[in-house]
Amino acid sequence: MLEEPSDMAMNDLSTDFSRVSDSESSGLQNTKKTNLVCPNPISAAMCAIFLPLAACSSPQVVKEKNEKVILSMGKYVGTLRVPGCYVVNPCCLDARDISTAMVSVDLCNVKVADGKGNPLLLSGVVTYRVVDTKRAALDVKSYGQYLQTQGTTVMKKVASMYPYEARDDQPSLKSEAEHLRKDLIRLLQERVDLAGIHVVNFELNDLAYAPEIAAQMLVRQQAEAVVDARKVIAGGAVEIVDLTIKGLETKGVSMTDSQKSLMAANLVVVVCGESSVQNTLSVNNNPTGL
Repeated sequence: MLEEPSDMAMNDLSTDFSRVSDSESSGLQNTKKTNLVCPNPISAAMCAIFLPLAACSSPQVVKEKNEKVILSMGKYVGTLRVPGCYVVNPCCLDARDISTAMVSVDLCNVKVADGKGNPLLLSGVVTYRVVDTKRAALDVKSYGQYLQTQGTTVMKKVASMYPYEARDDQPSLKSEAEHLRKDLIRLLQERVDLAGIHVVNFELNDLAYAPEIAAQMLVRQQAEAVVDARKVIAGGAVEIVDLTIKGLETKGVSMTDSQKSLMAANLVVVVCGESSVQNTLSVNNNPTGL
């Protein structure tokens, strides 16, 4: 009979644990006990027949931040969690090494439509770690690819809830970065729970119009900026006219309503005009009797 190299490893060798996230529990839940040296009669018989070869290929090494999910003849029999060297029956063995370290994945140039239907290109970064290696190994074919696919779907869903940009302090993709981050994490976590994945962070790092409409959107943005600037200038011109007339009246200068209207019109033209001011002379065509 082959001996285990470590007593501490032996305690973990015969027991499968169901791992939970740190936020839920710091302990481990025990499930069924399985002898990984003799998981079933067939593999034990094959190991006895090919004992020298089996002895050479039986050690299984578990590294830091890794776990090994063990299958014998296609059936799950246990998980090696504590780093160390283990003796496992190699006959009909399938040992799947799963990393539990933090992983960052870039989702680049995902084409989406915003709340107004405008095509956008989004890029995001997902940070995650595996907290249930059994689920990650058995419940999905490739947990990394599964997360990328679900992350792309979530980005499209969240982007469709908001316009690219909005006025009057309305929520938009450009202004709601923190709220978007929370939505992205929540929706992605709901989709990857079955794969034993914990989403640590998910945020957008690039946001732009798609190339086919980028030029038109730039023209629209410039036009909106010009209109907003004109509104500010017009409001300032009205204040200048009001202050000028009140100041002249305070100094004792009396003006008729027509003179006030003429002054207001001239000041508005000067303040709002883009070209430099030119002196003009008003000629009275009505003779005074001279």
